[in-house]
Amino acid sequence: MDNSAVLLLVAAVTLAALALAGCGQGSTGEDRVPERSAGETATTDQGVVQEAVAFGGLAVPADAEVLGVQHQSGIDDMYVLAFATPPDSVEAMLTGSGFTTALTPGREVHQRPVDGLEFGTGDEIVSGQDVLAPGGGRTQRVNRKVLVDRADPDRPVVHWWLFTT
Repeated sequence: MDNSAVLLLVAAVTLAALALAGCGQGSTGEDRVPERSAGETATTDQGVVQEAVAFGGLAVPADAEVLGVQHQSGIDDMYVLAFATPPDSVEAMLTGSGFTTALTPGREVHQRPVDGLEFGTGDEIVSGQDVLAPGGGRTQRVNRKVLVDRADPDRPVVHWWLFTT
């Protein structure tokens, strides 16, 4: 083999390896979340909120306040939402949404919150993830990550990341 053929073979193998690395995800696909584009802005538009709630199969208590929602659509869809709730409504939101995975202390979710919000730190954070099967108008499974921030114990904030990747 001459040098140009060897270089061409090395380039092809390198490109294939990079393509596979870029598509990497865990065996269930739950650990890969699409990145949000920098130009997105948060909204509280009820149409977008209702679309996100339906997409993620969420049950939002009447006393929850929408702090913001962001949507990214492309090959995959992703919604990022945040709700402030009275302390006793957090469990109702999780249970009503069919979220049965036990939340664990700490921040397992490493995505950004809705623009303009920040997470607390320390013991007031619990998080977890699950997968919602197709149904209820959904044609694809939806990966759901949730983080509950109790930095203000009188007004916890429930953050959701809902995506089809």
